[in-house]
Amino acid sequence: MEEQIDKTPEHFGRFKGAPWFEVKTRSALVGGAGGIGSWLTLFLSRANFECLVFDMDTVETHNTGGQLYGGTHIGEAKVHALNSVVQFLAQIPVMPFHNPYNEKSMAHYYSFSCFDNMEARKLMFTKWKEKIPYWTAQGINPIFIDGRLRAEQMQIFCVKTDNVEQYEKHLFSSSEVEPEACTMKQTSHSAAMIGAHMTAFFTNHLTNVKEQEDIREVPFYWSYFIPLDLVTIEPPSYDTHKGKETA
Repeated sequence: MEEQIDKTPEHFGRFKGAPWFEVKTRSALVGGAGGIGSWLTLFLSRANFECLVFDMDTVETHNTGGQLYGGTHIGEAKVHALNSVVQFLAQIPVMPFHNPYNEKSMAHYYSFSCFDNMEARKLMFTKWKEKIPYWTAQGINPIFIDGRLRAEQMQIFCVKTDNVEQYEKHLFSSSEVEPEACTMKQTSHSAAMIGAHMTAFFTNHLTNVKEQEDIREVPFYWSYFIPLDLVTIEPPSYDTHKGKETA
């Protein structure tokens, strides 16, 4: 009897036994390659996901303080710079789309909203929602994960087929978001933290799907306030958070 050869790439060796891991590379859609999206893409790629990333911006000097870019990337399209960084650190390419996410853009059953405006967030969610019947008919369990970040506060919404209407109550216009001082908008550690938590909730979802049982936590809402080391899982009412929710 021939001995079976383990074809798992060596850099996955430390977690290839995780229930959510697959040797075959899967894909995920990431909207936005800024503070949240750049770090999230790195973490998803290291979990063996090829990320399809939409962003129309170029790297500016101030981006290098909170996002996954360095001085050599200034002036380069964020999606192309991100592809270079991720290929170097995760050995998986990024599928870059250097254009805004719009009506003609794709929908994906694994979608991550990392936009800095509510309009793009709403559009990605709407396109995801419209495809739910098709995906579920194919035996796919879709998830839409929305990350919102300020310098020292972050929020994550994990939207599955059973809480779509609940999530829609947390969508509003960008004009209703309370502005924050330019000198207090983003840090690398907070951006990496929310990207890591979004990845963790996603792998928890994949585990639950594989095991056909909710054995891991995938909260609808998760929020963290750094100054008080405060975690909240009870979503605020619309009237309470209107104009104050992070974007």
